[in-house]
Amino acid sequence: HFSTRWRDGPTRNLFTVPADGSVAEPVRLVTSDKDKAHVAWSRDGWVVYQLLGETTRADLWKQRADGSGKGEPFLATPFAEANPVFSPDGQWVAFVADTTGADEVWVRPFPGPGAPVRVSSAGGHDPVWSRDGSELFYQEGAKLMSAAVLSKEPIQFRTPQMLFEGGFVQWEQNTPRTFDVSDDGRFLMVEPSATYSQRFNVVLNWTEELKRLIPSR
Repeated sequence: HFSTRWRDGPTRNLFTVPADGSVAEPVRLVTSDKDKAHVAWSRDGWVVYQLLGETTRADLWKQRADGSGKGEPFLATPFAEANPVFSPDGQWVAFVADTTGADEVWVRPFPGPGAPVRVSSAGGHDPVWSRDGSELFYQEGAKLMSAAVLSKEPIQFRTPQMLFEGGFVQWEQNTPRTFDVSDDGRFLMVEPSATYSQRFNVVLNWTEELKRLIPSR
């Protein structure tokens, strides 16, 4: 299990802790003076994460999940790359990049080399592979899209198709993904509500309200 934490100064670094809770204190995996986010973990022990740069904006880096070796670029361009996710077999990484001037979903072989292949055609965010690796799902505004894998040598995708529109929270920058897919192909969605908002509410004199709700004896 991975966590991204504010620690050792103002920079977010990557730490790992066992999922069974056997170790309480996280172990540092990646440390540098640049922020890191959007961590993907392969079944054979690799991590790909976003490294926020200065001249390259945001790149994707790779490193062994056990901490051996050093991090190295997986995809470093003048554009911004984000939201990496491994295919189930670990041979491909889907991600989002603004190479064309707008955010689109791309796929690149792992660990490389190989040129990225564009998947989405009208914008895309938050890619997720089907559990068998035969489809790639992503958000296009209020739409949930599916692009079926046509071949893998080289990898090619069919024209994306809309599965449905609306009924779940749309993508917003710097927010977690709002959907996932199960082994049997069912979707788990975060449903919007009338009270859903990204705003923060500031409550004044909350101690007086607390006293009113819970009177002292």
